[in-house]
Amino acid sequence: MTSETQAPCGHALHEEGNAALERGELKLARETFLRGALLGHAGAQYNIGAMCYAGEGGRRDVAAAVEWFRKAADQGHEEAQANLLGMHLMGLVKLPNPGELVPAVLGAADRGSAFAQYNAGELYASDEVVPADLVEAYKWFMLTTAQGFVAALARLTQIGLMLSPEQHEVARQRISEFRHRAV
Repeated sequence: MTSETQAPCGHALHEEGNAALERGELKLARETFLRGALLGHAGAQYNIGAMCYAGEGGRRDVAAAVEWFRKAADQGHEEAQANLLGMHLMGLVKLPNPGELVPAVLGAADRGSAFAQYNAGELYASDEVVPADLVEAYKWFMLTTAQGFVAALARLTQIGLMLSPEQHEVARQRISEFRHRAV
């Protein structure tokens, strides 16, 4: 069998999906990610989940997004784990042990994932999985907003109004420390 007749592997389909996404071909990207996801590629599973959640390249399907995020999360995909925890905090899915996902969410947030940073903000704002820390929530919402994640702006404003001037200063220090550590 030549390479031209072999079925593409999950990794190759994931790469093809990313290329289609970069070209703005959302329907093709979604179809390609789905093929890679069905072959078990965690990155493709994450991407098809994200596209299902956002309704990109097809209809919005939160249940399918949860299913694909779970499959990717089960393989250790940290952004999928972060999204599952975020969906849990929004009440879209009930996780039996959401605390198990906290290290993955914070790890992905530390590495600069805007989605994980947003979910870290929600984690610290909610007082559901970890004790509430509005200064830490503000820090994560500020960092994700700085990356252009517009959805975080409303939460940043909301949390910011609850903080004292001293807490704002602590948040600025934490943001500065994060940025210096990330360099």
